[in-house]
Amino acid sequence: MSCNGTGILEHELKGFSNMSDFAATSNYPFLDETQRSWEQREYIKLAAVCCTFFISIFGNLLVIVAVAKHKQMRTTINFYLVNLSAADIMISLWCPWTSLINSTSKTFVLPFLFCKVDVFYRTTCCLVSVLTLSAIAFDRFLAVIFPLHTRVTQRKARYLISLVWIFSIVMSSPFLIYRHVTILRWKDFLEFQCSEQFPMIVYCDNATQDLTRSHIVKKIYYTTITVVMFLLPVVVMSICYLMIILRLFCRISPGERLEGRQNLTYQSLQKRKVVKMVVIVLAVFVICSSPLQFLIYSTAIFNNDSQSLLSKEMKFWFEFMFFSHSMLNPVIYMVFCENFRQCFKNILFCTNKEIHRDERNSSFQQRVTWRSQQASKRGPGHLNNLHATNETRNNIELKNLNSIRRTSGQLPTAL
Repeated sequence: MSCNGTGILEHELKGFSNMSDFAATSNYPFLDETQRSWEQREYIKLAAVCCTFFISIFGNLLVIVAVAKHKQMRTTINFYLVNLSAADIMISLWCPWTSLINSTSKTFVLPFLFCKVDVFYRTTCCLVSVLTLSAIAFDRFLAVIFPLHTRVTQRKARYLISLVWIFSIVMSSPFLIYRHVTILRWKDFLEFQCSEQFPMIVYCDNATQDLTRSHIVKKIYYTTITVVMFLLPVVVMSICYLMIILRLFCRISPGERLEGRQNLTYQSLQKRKVVKMVVIVLAVFVICSSPLQFLIYSTAIFNNDSQSLLSKEMKFWFEFMFFSHSMLNPVIYMVFCENFRQCFKNILFCTNKEIHRDERNSSFQQRVTWRSQQASKRGPGHLNNLHATNETRNNIELKNLNSIRRTSGQLPTAL
């Protein structure tokens, strides 16, 4: 298509803002499919969505109630887990259902407002969930690599959670502006399509005199979303968990040396458990997220509708894999965290068994015991000097003893 000046460019832009004229003389090719009843594959999708919905809601509510009911569970790391559970509940309440509706319909059948709200809501909740997972990994990294330093307080954790939500809302807000419903007026049917209409850079190629449209804004935005929602969290979690594993297996604490062979056996078992946990956390995130992220990014970069890359069936199952991550998170807590298991038992069976912390997990106590024994061997004077020079640091450690016992040094017992 040739172009001759600004007036032609304005005319072309107006023409592409109304797509209904292109289909007015043709019949809708999928009219029969819009009137057919559900088949077996639709019922399989419905069963999968219902299963994910109930397990996710039940499991994540248990996590929130466990932290709210048991004071021993109100730690900084568990605040992150509560935020993660809240985001996962919001995902399960909305995202799988709208994905199911879109996959079983050839046209957009939801209210027009949902065209803007749906993807905005999805992106916000998913960003909160993913960024919270990254914050948990970084918190575990600080607890294991720098156990004597001042930890993130509960107040700072609340501020960080608030910033995560604000950042996620801001990142998702362009969907509220640039998503619209387009009406295609076929000869025998009105088709509704929900799609993004990001600003295009339109220019005239002087060599060919053709009108060229560049979707650079959309490509930049989707690249940023992909980096923030997938690539950056994978890098952060990989580095943090790799450092945790290396620290666990490359260092023997003083407490391990003093308590003998039996404690070494216990420590070895716990280390293997931690390695399994961090590998599963990272693997589940990558497996559940990568197919959909690849599809979304490819669609944006090559400016193709996702239907041309994959069928609606595959797109639905990619989205289902991504949303099922919200169901798997509480399962991981239950398998690897003894305190959460006991809390769940208290809630489900109406018991009131006290939540105990395993003192063998306390690297803080091991360090204090080892220091005291070494100082006692050198005499009372040296012991007094030791307490005087380390008074400030010991006060900080004692203040944070409850949280450090579960997470510092050798054996992080939560994500």
